[in-house]
Amino acid sequence: MSRTWRSAAVIVCGPLLLVGCASGGVLDASREDLIPVQAGVLPDRDIETRIIPAEDRGEPLSLLGQDTEGTMIDTVDLRGQPLVINAWASWCAPCLEEAPILTAAANDPRTQAQFLGLRVMDDMGEAPPALAELPFTSLLDRDGALLVSIPGVPPRAIPSTTVLDAEGRIAAQRIGPLTPEILTEMVTAASQ
Repeated sequence: MSRTWRSAAVIVCGPLLLVGCASGGVLDASREDLIPVQAGVLPDRDIETRIIPAEDRGEPLSLLGQDTEGTMIDTVDLRGQPLVINAWASWCAPCLEEAPILTAAANDPRTQAQFLGLRVMDDMGEAPPALAELPFTSLLDRDGALLVSIPGVPPRAIPSTTVLDAEGRIAAQRIGPLTPEILTEMVTAASQ
């Protein structure tokens, strides 16, 4: 690859690796320039949603971590039904915006899925009410190691959502905030 092409690749692809609420390792709740969300408004355009046909899904994903109560959770034990894994942080404004969407889906008996959070690169202090009251447990991911172990998710991709099928294989991913319609589409894809 020529030096010109490498430079162009860095210019074009570099910003894609920084999708999320933080940049350069600095966690700053006032920075929303990496996911274009205005206060109180989720974008209706598709940032990036990937639906994977059943025949193209890879090996099952296994995440093992400790939840906020100190209990070890292994996603292997959650197989048998689709699993929605949502990466969030208390300092992430888009995460706050999508919290009611996740809460409504997790509380809706028609949603045929389990939910698990990943509290990523957070100071682990008290989360804002919308996130503290999520009706599902979250694994603590202080250094982001669990998040980066999910194939297809860039480092610091917060919020991001990965939906596993009943066998634990990645069926759908969204880098960026959810809408109710997109979450429904992802869970439906994982059910097929």
